[in-house]
Amino acid sequence: MNDVLTVQKELINEYEYHLNKFTEKLGLEYSISPDQNLIEILGKTIDESRFKLFTINVFGPDETVGELTMTELFVPKQLHHNRIVFGLMNITYEIAKKYDYDVFITNMVSSFYHYMTKVRGALPIEVENTVQLVDTTILN
Repeated sequence: MNDVLTVQKELINEYEYHLNKFTEKLGLEYSISPDQNLIEILGKTIDESRFKLFTINVFGPDETVGELTMTELFVPKQLHHNRIVFGLMNITYEIAKKYDYDVFITNMVSSFYHYMTKVRGALPIEVENTVQLVDTTILN
């Protein structure tokens, strides 16, 4: 199995374990849809009929390093303060480290970009509204 499929499978297993903690406790329903280099997690709650919770692109090693790119991170108001997305980000980063992949968050709104760089310690990247998660980034 090549690295991309290995990484993708491990991410999905860990995402499911993490999200299952919130299904009974918070009434979160979710589905994980892997498709080639993409993993998309859709959610549903009593108040939100269907939303994109998390999307990640898994790019295999190109010369020396692979890359995981997170986009479309969303948590409905009733699920705030439960660390659902930060848990997914932490899982992503830990698995990426294991396989020597870099992790980026792209297409963030300005307020989240500033929060991630100023408060959480993510590394700003030259690409607009993009950060890289590093060992000093606070994800838990």
